Amino acid sequence: YVEYKEGDDLAAHWRKQVTLPKKWLTSPSDRLKRYLVDNYNKDRAEGIVALEHEAVHLSSNAAGGGCKALGSEDILEQVVGRFDTLSLRQGAAQERSGWQRAEERPSEVATSQVLVPIDYTVLLALRSAVDSDNTEAVRSAVDEANIASPHDLVMAEADMLDDEGQVCGTEWHTVAGRFAWDSANGGRGEDPEKKLSLIEYARRQKAGRVLKLIDIAEHCGAPVLGGGRQRTAEEIESSAGSVQGTMGRMNAELHAHLEGKDGA
Repeated sequence: YVEYKEGDDLAAHWRKQVTLPKKWLTSPSDRLKRYLVDNYNKDRAEGIVALEHEAVHLSSNAAGGGCKALGSEDILEQVVGRFDTLSLRQGAAQERSGWQRAEERPSEVATSQVLVPIDYTVLLALRSAVDSDNTEAVRSAVDEANIASPHDLVMAEADMLDDEGQVCGTEWHTVAGRFAWDSANGGRGEDPEKKLSLIEYARRQKAGRVLKLIDIAEHCGAPVLGGGRQRTAEEIESSAGSVQGTMGRMNAELHAHLEGKDGA
């Protein structure tokens, strides 16, 4: 998540979810900060003062750790973990913070594994299909989600509900179950054992027919499991944030922004 929560005016507060493409991880944090400031100013309500690029800095709220101010030249993959919350805060950024995310919790340092968001209902159908070793149901779910590879880490976002059925946070699922969560009451957390790709989960569940189907598809060079078009790595990356709503819009804009920078 990225957010701006400075001051007491709730109308000025802002929170979004964004998935960074792999090539963005080697960029300085200043490029991401400028992109987020532009998006905040675009989304802000009428009457809310716009943010200025040079008047704010990024900070990383590490799960299980403190809030660390990032320098404008800090490299993102060195200072941002996969489920950290990034905040825009008032005050100019220093050039370098001298801090690295690995010093806080090495197991959560950002990696280049491809996360492919899909709809939650489709993910549940895919999980059920693997559990029952039903190859036709797996084909149907894979086609509906347009999953390109059984090695991708497909994920879905869902609301966390309290005992009274009220939304109290957000959780993220892979085909193996909930692997991360962010709750107003319980805070953030992660279950690394649930970070399984489709093929890894099929192996765990000993889904022999599904594994045979994957093996045949890979050896034949066919589109993974279903009849969908085989996507390139670049297409997978560019579609990684296209689940729905604002998450999809922000990631599409991020790719356009990066391409514009690369061409400049």
